[in-house]
Amino acid sequence: MIRIKFTTPAETAEKLRTSSLSMSPDLSSVPRIIEDVKRRGDKALRYWSKKLDSVSPQDFRVSDEKIEQARANLQRESLDALLTSAKTIRKCAEEIMHNIRETSFSLDGLDVFVDFSPVESVLCYAPGGNFSLPSSLLMSAVTAQVAGVKNIYASSPNPSEALLAAASIAGVKNLYRLGGAQALAAFAFSTESIPKVDMIVGAGGAYVTEAKRLLFGQVGIDLIAGPTELLVIADRSGNARIIALDLLSQAEHSHDSFSAFVSPEPGLLSAVRREIAALLDTAKIPRWLSEKAKKIPAVCTSLEQAVELANALAPEHIQLMLKRPEKFAKRLTHYGALFVGRENGTVFGDYCAGTNHILPTSSAARFSSALSPLTFLRLRYRTIQKKTISPKLIQCASKLAETEGLKFHSLAASSRFRI
Repeated sequence: MIRIKFTTPAETAEKLRTSSLSMSPDLSSVPRIIEDVKRRGDKALRYWSKKLDSVSPQDFRVSDEKIEQARANLQRESLDALLTSAKTIRKCAEEIMHNIRETSFSLDGLDVFVDFSPVESVLCYAPGGNFSLPSSLLMSAVTAQVAGVKNIYASSPNPSEALLAAASIAGVKNLYRLGGAQALAAFAFSTESIPKVDMIVGAGGAYVTEAKRLLFGQVGIDLIAGPTELLVIADRSGNARIIALDLLSQAEHSHDSFSAFVSPEPGLLSAVRREIAALLDTAKIPRWLSEKAKKIPAVCTSLEQAVELANALAPEHIQLMLKRPEKFAKRLTHYGALFVGRENGTVFGDYCAGTNHILPTSSAARFSSALSPLTFLRLRYRTIQKKTISPKLIQCASKLAETEGLKFHSLAASSRFRI
């Protein structure tokens, strides 16, 4: 761990982010990949899949038989865990749907209708990277199903048996062995073998996040859900080993994940540092993770300033591991998911608490929130005007148009005087 001195919330938030990041990835290839897939279709998909993911299947679509066989072959305990996770995700999503209300009202000759309808098709992207993540596919596909999306597609560069089983559990009928920016471009524009969708959802690394950003408008997206982030805030009641494990659990996602620790207790910071070192000594882990873990940033400051720092950082996950966390929880305003109390941890939100783990990152929690059934719903606000237009309204519209310099708007309004 590395110690960072608290200055202002904004400055310290920036130091936290930059201190734990490896060299920024070169994303200049993403626009080129997207344009190539748009222009050359499947030929470009095969080229980039071979170059970037070392896969070049005859058929990108995974057969139904292979998916069902993977489910049958999966270890019973792992299958039960996936089923439990899907059940809790579905229950939470259904509760949200049950509380959505359509409405209509009339106001002096104006009828207003507000209702919701799901998008027709969606790609649920499941990251490959260092790990194949069946949990991520459940989070997006089960939620889309509950929302009423008709056509749900999934894609992952190197799907494991567990991910194939997750596709079966989530009711995904079309799963593709395809990853990265090339996968998102294919579903945004369509190719000879890939259909076009209305929306792309799911977390991913820097390249996937950049592709989503560039493709927004061609397709809808859920949110900016890039490399994972965790901020742990703890007082002297915090358990150093659990804190160390929680920090490492998010760091192990990828090279560009973010974990940070804040506490007013210098002794606890030192204890967490020792626990991390001990865990690294006993576990066989990749060298990149060992190096990353040594650079997890820590800040020693008051709990009041820790809250200000958290709000400035607006991270994906916050853990409040405090003896009396309620007071501080109420003051936190920007986060993807909050875990209150020493027993709770991000790992439960990652898998089976029921809430979604596809969350805003890179401070996007300031203007967006977790993936939910609402993500897939189009809010339709429709009005029908039937009122008799009074001279007062005619005069109002005509004058405002004149004020804006729109001549024919003004005439269109004032002409009603003659009807």
